Amino acid sequence: MKFIKRYWGWILGIALFFILLFPSLSWTRNNVRVLEKQHNSQLSSLIMIPGSSATENRFDRLVAKLNQNNSRPHSLLKVKVMNDDSLHFTRQIRRGDNEPMIVVGFENNKDGYSNIKQQARRFNIAFKKLTEMYNFNNFKKIGHSNGGLIYTTFLENYYFEYS
Repeated sequence: MKFIKRYWGWILGIALFFILLFPSLSWTRNNVRVLEKQHNSQLSSLIMIPGSSATENRFDRLVAKLNQNNSRPHSLLKVKVMNDDSLHFTRQIRRGDNEPMIVVGFENNKDGYSNIKQQARRFNIAFKKLTEMYNFNNFKKIGHSNGGLIYTTFLENYYFEYS
């Protein structure tokens, strides 16, 4: 009993160390796996956001022009973010296409600063899902009109989560 009273701090510290050791190792291994996937990814997407009153079809002519005379045209994935924050995917990324084009549109595509903030939050939902699905480690951005403001708001308020 005298021994336990004398060394209770050490005993508690060692017990706490072992209690925290196993969850920490599991968390670290999981994070390393995720970072390895992103680091080893060859995918470098072009993600486009249309402006107010435009849909996920806004860039169809641009994509057709970019793919014109291309022996291996780039894939086009369209994502529509609904008002309930669900995602609707149209088309898909072709296997082996390392530079696909992704267009993210919004069901609520109205103008106004409050909508831009809401669309940036919703774009973050889509971006998070896209990074989970495709593990790209970099991307290129095009924002048309208010799409550029949505990107700016996203980069200022949400992108730090991915760094």
